Amino acid sequence: MAGTVIPLDTMSLVGRLASLVGGGMAAAILIRRFAGLERIHRHRASLDGVAVLMYVVFAVAAMDGVLEAIIREPALVAGMLAVVAGLSTSGFLLIWLVLWFIPPAERMVLGYATGQRNMGLLVAALGTSAPQRTYLFFALAQFPIYIAPFVMRLLASRSGLARPGGIVPPSSP
Repeated sequence: MAGTVIPLDTMSLVGRLASLVGGGMAAAILIRRFAGLERIHRHRASLDGVAVLMYVVFAVAAMDGVLEAIIREPALVAGMLAVVAGLSTSGFLLIWLVLWFIPPAERMVLGYATGQRNMGLLVAALGTSAPQRTYLFFALAQFPIYIAPFVMRLLASRSGLARPGGIVPPSSP
């Protein structure tokens, strides 16, 4: 998708990824240590709300330039959107078929996780070194990530896996 060689030093990328992941881990450890698990659990709903707001900010930032690309190159955008939808669906279906021996509710979650790989971390580590089309592909890859839970809910309700409030939890041994 890059269309060109990306001038990227391997150690620089590793360092950026390590600082992103390591920084997040360090922040989580510090918050857990100073706030305590009980306090975190008590404020779970508020923390979930903050996470949703962060996802909205992330999604808005990721979509920068998408409208312009749709207007300028609609066929390219449609093709990329088809590819990301196909990749997402393929990842889900592959896990669904390969892990046939796992209960369906668990396969759904594993399929979702596989089909919705996290490119955000890699794009964040790349910074400004990747070509614009790479960022367009990344932005369009967000659509299946945000749409898939609704599709999965529909599939779960039609297949009998759903219950009020969510997917049926795995049976206990």
